[in-house]
Amino acid sequence: MMPQTRTLLLLAGLVVGYFLLLFANPARASLRDGLRCLRRHPQLWTLPAFCGFVHACYQLATRFVGIAAQPPAPWTGWSPPDWRAAAIHGALPAVEGVAGIFNVLIGTEPVAALAALLFLAHWRGYSGELGRALRRRFGWARGIPFQVLLMLCALAAFLKPALLLLGHQRLLGAVPGTTAEGGALVLALPWLLASIEALGFVFECCLGVALQMYLISLAFAWVRGFGFERDALRRFALRRFAGVLPWTLTVLALGAVGIQLPLFLLAAGVPISTDWALGWVQAGRWLLAFVLLTFATVQLSMVFHRRTLRAAVRNNWRLWRRHGSLLGWLMTLALIHFALLTTTHGAFVAAAGGEGSWPANGLLLLFPLAWSALGGWLLASWVCLFRRLERDRPEAEDLVEF
Repeated sequence: MMPQTRTLLLLAGLVVGYFLLLFANPARASLRDGLRCLRRHPQLWTLPAFCGFVHACYQLATRFVGIAAQPPAPWTGWSPPDWRAAAIHGALPAVEGVAGIFNVLIGTEPVAALAALLFLAHWRGYSGELGRALRRRFGWARGIPFQVLLMLCALAAFLKPALLLLGHQRLLGAVPGTTAEGGALVLALPWLLASIEALGFVFECCLGVALQMYLISLAFAWVRGFGFERDALRRFALRRFAGVLPWTLTVLALGAVGIQLPLFLLAAGVPISTDWALGWVQAGRWLLAFVLLTFATVQLSMVFHRRTLRAAVRNNWRLWRRHGSLLGWLMTLALIHFALLTTTHGAFVAAAGGEGSWPANGLLLLFPLAWSALGGWLLASWVCLFRRLERDRPEAEDLVEF
């Protein structure tokens, strides 16, 4: 048999197997409903696509404008793609994509800078709505400090893009007294800049969770056949953000220790090995993804039911015991789709000459569109599946009011 024929038969078998897996799995009804929901509410993918496209443009800006500015690499033509290396390199992003369905699908940098400015300016009363929700959820003693801390993080998120575009070293050289003879200031300023980046990251994550609440609410309103106004749904998402904040803080704590701490130490100038810090980050990303997949139902339980974190965790184990196969099927199909996307993207970037060439830059701008369309479909499918899993909940446990 000719090699070309063998390759074509292999591809045909993969395509047939994919469609059999897609249309014969137990979660197919939820996947079908998720696609219908995506068609009814395109914001499920256009909002993540907008944030992802802006982030891709921001990445190019930091690459070509920042302190480490590099000219575009000359393009030498296409080379054969290394699918094996691309699959290995794309494994972790694919797993994180699946985990994002259950926590934060949207990366909000640098859109968070504009959102932070609007939040600090009390635009349309959203910050006041969130403050009232925090006080109702945690009381005045804890609600007010949470709101003040969030405003501080918003200020840091507003400053963060400028810091990254200008670069730490350029800022250190522009501030008087930051030379080697500057004494304490030259030691304190790197820690201050690293702290601004860390606090800005917290606001970006909180904004991502709030936007996820909005997208989830869109899908759930479609599932239940609710009529709604966009502004009222956004305010509902802010109120439910306060309800899900204990779980968000838990995830942020894990991310801070496993991912942000070594990056913070590097940015602050602490003499640690870069390879050791990057290995720490890699292990932290795997651990965080594992935790989010294990506790996949906690976020939705706290969004749509007035459950404490402990009650949501207990409900998570109950759903895994009763419906673990359906959850496993959804995660498996989501992983297959994200792995196909990340592998294809990585293979074509490598074939185009690696990051920095103009075809790779074009792929960088197009990748968020495909990622968001896939993520929006799977997020809507997850909401549809969760609604089916929750049909056996106690009747006395009412849904939260929209």
